Parts: sequence; structure tokens; C-alpha cells
Amino acid sequence: MFSRRKSFDYFAGFHEFSKFSLEAAEFLNEIVTNFDIANLEEQQVKMHEIESNCDKHKHAIDAELFREFLPPIAAEDIVELNSRLDSVVDAIEDILIGMYTFNVKNVRPQAVVFSEIIVELSHALFEATKEFQDFKKSKLIINKLRKIKELELDADEIYIEEMHRLHVEEENCKKLLIWTRVYDSFEDCADSFEEVAKQMEAIIIKNT
Repeated sequence: MFSRRKSFDYFAGFHEFSKFSLEAAEFLNEIVTNFDIANLEEQQVKMHEIESNCDKHKHAIDAELFREFLPPIAAEDIVELNSRLDSVVDAIEDILIGMYTFNVKNVRPQAVVFSEIIVELSHALFEATKEFQDFKKSKLIINKLRKIKELELDADEIYIEEMHRLHVEEENCKKLLIWTRVYDSFEDCADSFEEVAKQMEAIIIKNT
């Protein structure tokens, strides 16, 4: 008699993604807060290691799904959520890649504020994915996802205000271009968290 293969714990896998994003966000914040251009190349390499480990985690879940007979939620939803969770870590790394490739020598004060919001978003994502495994019964999951959206709106406000300040005060065209790109990457990163929250909400609606 054949025994049924035990289903992989996809919800634990989703939560594991949030640990990578939190590690990457806290490392980015440490770099930005204590910025030293002399360390940037080495720090960029370490950040890439975090991103690579996250990629391996994504590939492992995708491999489990390939062998899965009956996943707990639709396979396409698992694939999409995996992709969006992975993109969060990619987006955090992209901020540091931009600072490294554009040879940023000094950090503007609002970049520190931005990096702190990314850390807050990572903590909010950590809490949301932890609660997500019980989404059919949880009374907290919607509030956890709402917190991500609220923090993303805070990031939007900082982005608009700082981009305006940058274009009013900065007369050096090279610095203007560099910091426009860096702030764009911060904004894109904050948006990536919201995209995860939207996908989690869609899954909840489809399955309740």
C-alpha cells in the first residue's frame, strides 16, 4: 500500500523569506548609518551572499511545488508569492548595488531615515508571514498587512519630500543624478513590500 507523501510546509517557507529580508534590511541600515566608502565593496559582497541564500530558498520551494500533489493553496499563488518575497531581498540589495556602482562617498541624512523604514517594513513582513499560516482563523493578519501598507505610505512621503529638497538644493548635476537613482531604489524597495502584502491579501480572499 502506498503512503501519501507529506505536504511541504509552504507557510513556513514564506516566513523563512521574511528572515532573509530582515537580515538584509538590518545590514543595509548598519551600512547607511555608519557609512564608510572604504568598506562598501566588501559589504556589497556580503549583501549578495544574503540575496544568493534567499534565491536558493526560492528554488528549493519551487522544487517542492513541482513534486507536490495537492498544495494547501493554488500552485500559481505559491509561485507568485515566492517571487514577490524573493523580490524584496533583491530590491534591498539593489539599493546597495546603486550606492556601490555610483561610488557614493557620503550619505544624505534622509537616506538613514529611508533605511530605517525598510527595517520597519521587514519587521512588519516578518510578523505578517508568521501570522499568515493561520490566515483562515487569524484575526490579526489583516492588521499586519495594513501595517505594511501604512509604512509604504510613509516611505512615499519621505520620497516626495526628499526628492523635492534634492532638486531644490543640489546644484551638482552628478550628485543630483546619483541621489535621484538611489532614492528611486529606496522607493522601489518599499513598493516591493506592498506587492507582497497585496498578494497575501489576494490569497486570503480566494481561500476564505
